[in-house]
Amino acid sequence: MKRHIPNTITLLNLLCGSVAIIFAFKGWQLFAVYLIFSAAVFDFFDGFTARLLKAYSPIGKELDSLADLVSFGLAPSILIFYRLSSFVQSNPTMPAILATLLPYIPLSITLASALRLAIFNTDTRQTNGFIGLP
Repeated sequence: MKRHIPNTITLLNLLCGSVAIIFAFKGWQLFAVYLIFSAAVFDFFDGFTARLLKAYSPIGKELDSLADLVSFGLAPSILIFYRLSSFVQSNPTMPAILATLLPYIPLSITLASALRLAIFNTDTRQTNGFIGLP
């Protein structure tokens, strides 16, 4: 039973990120921000709980990466995309090429997040310690 607790917390992280995306689409941006911060709290506690209970699993590692990609890669990108889209619409004098491309630049956050997590998951040097930003 205890081995499922960290994965359940990770799923709450993923749920917060997923609902944040829905809220961003609906224009409820402040609620989306709150959910992204809530996902960060769950992200801290899933790892903390896994270490405390010594409940590590390969599924947990993959699930954590997926939740992190959604909550901290995709959800913020979509939120920023909508903010920039609103900014572009309220500035009709902006050059057309800039107005077209500017909202899509935040999607690079998603791409960078996916690449970083893929590198992290395949890095065998981290078996005895952590490399990178906490």
